[in-house]
Amino acid sequence: MRIVIAPDSFKSTASSSTAGEYLREGARQALTELGIEAEVEVFPMADGGEGTSEIFGGQRIILPTTDAVGRLTEATYTYDPATTTAYIDVAAASGLPQVADALAPLTADTYGTGVLIADAQTRGATRIVLCLGGSATTDGGTGILVALGAHAVDKAGLPLRPGGAALASIDTIDTAQLNIPAAALEWVLLTDVTNPATGENGSA
Repeated sequence: MRIVIAPDSFKSTASSSTAGEYLREGARQALTELGIEAEVEVFPMADGGEGTSEIFGGQRIILPTTDAVGRLTEATYTYDPATTTAYIDVAAASGLPQVADALAPLTADTYGTGVLIADAQTRGATRIVLCLGGSATTDGGTGILVALGAHAVDKAGLPLRPGGAALASIDTIDTAQLNIPAAALEWVLLTDVTNPATGENGSA
């Protein structure tokens, strides 16, 4: 008998890898008690939310950044130097678990995720796989742009406040100070759902 365990993460409780190991241990104990011999394998899965980046191979990079409401935190992403690809979860810095005590969907932003992206570029990344699940923000990635040197501005040329609510006043994106190497990165966006930003069924 061959048993394949392929779990997603248990949100805010266990990563997909950790959950898989728990399940494998439980399966082996049960099989032993029943006198059944079986091969039990774990293949961690992810849906684009927290824990997605860690199922890819590479170096685990931990660095200080900010969460979705601007508080200092630490976040982790995976960098594969062989393919110069960085795998980054938006949920790692800008996700829901970190701000469960301070949800602010209209003012929260993705600046902290931009810090991870900028760091990956300095390490030699030429490709960013950005995993979009579990975000606590509705800023359309404008926080990431700010971290990379660009700014969303209003008709008066003033930078917008952080968060999705301010996007109602956006006029243009000022790229004069944009980090050019970061702008040249190849991007792959991973998501398992399509959510409208606003409206009756919108994420805001």
